[in-house]
Amino acid sequence: MRQIILMLLMVSLLAACVPPTAAPTPASTPTTAPSPTSTPSISPELQTYLDTALELIQENSLYSTAADWAELRAWAYESAAGAQSTADLYPVIDMVLGAIGDRHGYLMPPVEADAYFEAPTEPIPAIQQELLQDRLGHIVVPAFASGNDEAVRQFASQIQAAIQSLDAQGACGWVVDVRHNDGGNGFAMLAGLAPLLGDGVYGYHTYANGNLLEWRYEDGKMYMGEIQQVELSDPYQLIQPGKPIAVLASELTTSAGEIVAIAFRDWPNTRSFGQETWGRTTAPHGYILSDGAMLGVSVAYFTDHTGHVYNEKVEPDVYILEDKAPEYRDRSVPQQAIDWLLSQPACAGQ
Repeated sequence: MRQIILMLLMVSLLAACVPPTAAPTPASTPTTAPSPTSTPSISPELQTYLDTALELIQENSLYSTAADWAELRAWAYESAAGAQSTADLYPVIDMVLGAIGDRHGYLMPPVEADAYFEAPTEPIPAIQQELLQDRLGHIVVPAFASGNDEAVRQFASQIQAAIQSLDAQGACGWVVDVRHNDGGNGFAMLAGLAPLLGDGVYGYHTYANGNLLEWRYEDGKMYMGEIQQVELSDPYQLIQPGKPIAVLASELTTSAGEIVAIAFRDWPNTRSFGQETWGRTTAPHGYILSDGAMLGVSVAYFTDHTGHVYNEKVEPDVYILEDKAPEYRDRSVPQQAIDWLLSQPACAGQ
């Protein structure tokens, strides 16, 4: 359903965190009018399409204020010369997003945008789990890109089922592994991992004007602000909550993977291990353009529950350099994380 707040896929980068909305029809000339020599040599319909996209980027992107929009528009119009269809304008729009530094922005063609909301044609990613040393629950959270309600519920439920299985085996501590998670639907991931954090606020979107929208989990429901993202019919609760959690992240962790890493930051029983994440810690809003394409524009920064805003990479509490821990890349749990978990009161002596 299109009203769900999404994390949308663009190539290998997964983006979007606010409800897709229809792009407005321009009622006036662009905010920064191009010079007459910069008028695009394309049809009036395509010019309107391009102007709409440029306006949405200029008015909403976190990165737009530093751009020279007169120059950008002239460049975009020159690049658009000869376009015969809206699809011919997609590379131009992508170029503008790149030029202003909106690394999490995207232009998703109509077929891909429609497919995102439909039932997936591929199986829901399996959740890898294991009990390390007979007492540490290791959960690998993969990338997951879908806005389909049922697929989202199924994915989140699979994570909770893995947690329930390891909890029943007596896990005294947890490893949340997003080292290879390059994004997707972050709220599905948080809903799945919610038994480890319990009910409450996990973080926020912080907008340029200072407004906040919270990421909140209550009784099996995941919200952003007041809009429900995920609802689980039979949510799991830990037998004994509050056990220590080690979060593993790497330079490959990005977008929704970074949302997970941020949600587990600075809690009394958590610690993160690994490398700095990729650094796409912004929330793109999806705008539906007239041909059904989705334009994603970064409108907010990811923020942890303490109010710390992440406008770049997420740094770990404990750095693990790959040349000193080659097992980190092959998905083995690093010994530093295991040692820390075993030193915690919940695991000590077991």
